[in-house]
Amino acid sequence: MEKERSAAIGSIVFRVDAPGDTALGEAIASRLAALGFGIVADGSAEPKSGKTLINIKCSAGVEPFDRGNAPWKFCNWRAVAEISEANSGGVSFAAISKQGQSSALSEGSAKKKAASDAARALSLAVEEELSRDYFGKMTAKGRRYA
Repeated sequence: MEKERSAAIGSIVFRVDAPGDTALGEAIASRLAALGFGIVADGSAEPKSGKTLINIKCSAGVEPFDRGNAPWKFCNWRAVAEISEANSGGVSFAAISKQGQSSALSEGSAKKKAASDAARALSLAVEEELSRDYFGKMTAKGRRYA
């Protein structure tokens, strides 16, 4: 069973595209590499023949907002990813969206925390989606997960 799993993982490589957000792209690529998948650099040549290339396009946005609590600064964040097979003509087989709020004592710190929280949440969601799709495992909450 482990041999088949390793062969399946070895036949898939991912290209993570996060324009202007290196930390987001690195967070997702790191999660995929931890699962055992290969990663190709954005814009690099196609993988060796016999390998399936999966594209992940992702982005995150952070927006400050006022909650009327003077000492604290707050930010809303939203992160999205679209997963598609490169040879499918760009047809997406999964879309993921996460959002939340972060806070800190300065606006700069709140923005940094929000960006970090967005990257962490989206990378976990991508990992969960792919674990469910490729490994068919369930979480304690009844969702599939590795």
